[in-house]
Amino acid sequence: MMQHIIAVISAVLIWLVFYIFNKDIAIGALGSIAGFIIVELYLFMRKNDIDLTFLGLRRLLYVFKKRKIIKKSINYDSLADYTFWLKEEFVFPLSSFNKKIDKTVIQKLSSFEAAIFILLVNDNHNCIDCSYLTSEDFKELFTKALKEPFYKRLILKESLSQIIKPADLEKLLIKFEEQLAVDCDLSNENIDNDLFKEKVKELCAMGGEMTISIFSTTSQLSHDILKDLKAYQTSSTKVDIDFYLCSPNVKTDSAILELMKEYEVPVGALPFQFVKVRNKKAHVEMDITRRVFRVLRSFQDIKDNQESYCKTSVYLYKKSYPGCKIRLIENKFVELQPGPLKFANNLYRFRIASTDSEIIHTLSNAVKNFKGGNEVQCIELLNQPIEQAEKQALLELAEWLISRGIKTDDLFNYATDVHASSGDQETRTRLKFLQNRIGTAYKAISNLSDSINEELYAEENFEQLTGTGIREVKINNKIKHITVAAIFTNNNKILLIEKAKEFYQGKYSLVAGHVEYQDNTLADAVEREVNEEIGLGISSLSYIFHIDDLTDKCGHGGDLHDWHVFNSYEIIDENSLKLGAEVKSIKWVSLNELQKMKEELTDGACKIFNAMGWLK
Repeated sequence: MMQHIIAVISAVLIWLVFYIFNKDIAIGALGSIAGFIIVELYLFMRKNDIDLTFLGLRRLLYVFKKRKIIKKSINYDSLADYTFWLKEEFVFPLSSFNKKIDKTVIQKLSSFEAAIFILLVNDNHNCIDCSYLTSEDFKELFTKALKEPFYKRLILKESLSQIIKPADLEKLLIKFEEQLAVDCDLSNENIDNDLFKEKVKELCAMGGEMTISIFSTTSQLSHDILKDLKAYQTSSTKVDIDFYLCSPNVKTDSAILELMKEYEVPVGALPFQFVKVRNKKAHVEMDITRRVFRVLRSFQDIKDNQESYCKTSVYLYKKSYPGCKIRLIENKFVELQPGPLKFANNLYRFRIASTDSEIIHTLSNAVKNFKGGNEVQCIELLNQPIEQAEKQALLELAEWLISRGIKTDDLFNYATDVHASSGDQETRTRLKFLQNRIGTAYKAISNLSDSINEELYAEENFEQLTGTGIREVKINNKIKHITVAAIFTNNNKILLIEKAKEFYQGKYSLVAGHVEYQDNTLADAVEREVNEEIGLGISSLSYIFHIDDLTDKCGHGGDLHDWHVFNSYEIIDENSLKLGAEVKSIKWVSLNELQKMKEELTDGACKIFNAMGWLK
């Protein structure tokens, strides 16, 4: 109000000046109008901390477009489409200026400008030079942006779009409109969890059944939530709780690797818990390792805190994290923390909670549909040793790290950082496992370029069996063969072949066979065996480990075998398979099924699966 009063007084004074000197009412009126506009503009710029410079005027014009920008935000279905329109339609003033963007500039930005700044940097972090900005500067940007309802609506809409149908989503956004209009602060995990905790305490005191769903990325304070339930439960409390986490498997699933987008942000926006290299950028491979370890830690926390009154299930996102942290107590309470941006969620999240029955009903149905779809997979931690899930995750992680060029020295150099961030006593054991696996693989890979292995393939050590072509060596009157095996896994099931030879008594094995004289490398041997046994021409097999001197007899008279095991995650079309003479049939089995058919497996297959941690 004072701004307008000053502008009016200024206009009157200018009119008097013009009238006194020109005696012309019209000219005086024009002068007073111009003066009114100039004073209003100047005071508006002062109020919004916009400098009276060329840059300041450009920012001013941008602010004047605010209504159009906000109106357009409602019309777009996705954040990506809206941001594309935004950067095509408007050039953010700071992005075209060849000057450093530092704390002083950030402090001058309005809440509206901060929101636009974040959306543009989220789309392309190189569009504005943010190299001088610190984590505190980004925190200030996100805090300012939360004063803009259109920004919060965009974030919430994008977060929920993966689990809620468009028609239901629009109704939900309307229900949340009042909350979005209220200023809020950045969410704090430890403080904001109190609201959920108090609701759990209240419902436990009332007794009866309670169904809880917890959506997270790699962990969700699972230990604390289960501990709270234990503290508050009564004799009549019955709880079903579903935890949703990213799958720790980096080859069969893609959810963890989808989080790599969080590394595509300015260095100052990377949170402290990320594993970083010396230039402060994220060390992608070591931080993915940290994330996998965090999921495995959550598995252990959940299993260690099982109680009779609480049925706990774990669901793994297979493709991607849906972009929203959810704490849902069915028909009672919901809390949302939207997180669809590339920035790490704990940097910019805000919280929306509700006890509105319509909102909770909509979200409960959405969660049930999501749970029943193919985006997640349930793992029963109670019905299988946790070591199996962990071994699978670590084997896939080791293979992925090798494909990214990671050596054992890298794991050693960053062990302290990974341990500090993932933080449980098993971290060092897991790191040691990875070091051994990667070291063994690199040693084997270095031998693949040799035509023969010095110890076992030396010509004078081998006697060729008539008509077989199998390479063998006699050790202490025992015949030793070199053998290769290929593990094929699809949808967490393993391909087994039923052996046709009478010697194997109809037992099942992996696709496997002996190294022959025609094979120049182990890779040649395994590719040939895959082609002979199931008719696939495949070259995407990865070496994973080597087992020396296994005592397992074979149909070619061998007593000992050196096994070299390869792996493939290539999707196999069963209709394209052509079974060879040594294969009677094939079967895909889960890890649980594998436990039950131990007696039906060949000795070699049993020992490989034991080494993988897949058999008790």
